[in-house]
Order: sequence, then C-alpha cells, then structure tokens
Amino acid sequence: MKPIQITSSPHVPPTPRNLGTVLFDDTDGSQADQTVPFGLDGVSYEIDLSTPNVNTLRTALAPYVSAARRTGGRRVRVAVGQSTERGKDEPTQPPNTRRPTISVHGLRTTATK
Repeated sequence: MKPIQITSSPHVPPTPRNLGTVLFDDTDGSQADQTVPFGLDGVSYEIDLSTPNVNTLRTALAPYVSAARRTGGRRVRVAVGQSTERGKDEPTQPPNTRRPTISVHGLRTTATK
C-alpha cells in the first residue's frame, strides 16, 4: 500500500487585518484629521478637513458665530472617520422618552413598531 501524501491547499485565505480609515481633505486633497459638521440655511453639512483647514474655517466663521444666537442642539465631537449622519436603523425618538411596554411569556419588553 502506498502512503498518502497530504499537502496544503494552494489557496490559503488571507488573515483578517484592520487597515483603518484614511480621510482626505475635501478642499485640497491632503490627509484630513477630522470630519467637521456645520449647518447653513437649515441644511446640515459635514466636511473632512486637515487641522490647518479646520482652523481656517473656524477663523472665517468666528465673527458670524459670535454674533449669532444659538438655537439649540449640543456641541458634537466627531472622531476621525465617524459620520454625523444618523443611520436609517437608529431610532428618531429621544432616548429618555418612555415607550409602552408589553408582557410576553411573563417577560416585560419595550413595544416596537
């Protein structure tokens, strides 16, 4: 009887790696450091900017921001690569609003649509 030779598969799947996210400045194509949300005329925008361009934007807006009235909301801190857009699956209801609960098999759960 001939011995069986076992060989490895010619296709070995690649090892998963986290390569990260690289942002590019939307104004000049350099590497961006952060995503900056802002609004004008009731429309919300976000732009990826390098630190020098963030400073330029803030300096340009400073006279208008200091003369403006704040209408609500809260200050938002955005991490690099993080979008400020709300996902379609996220609830639009404020988190501290009470929702009706129902009992299923003796367990209480929040009613959902």
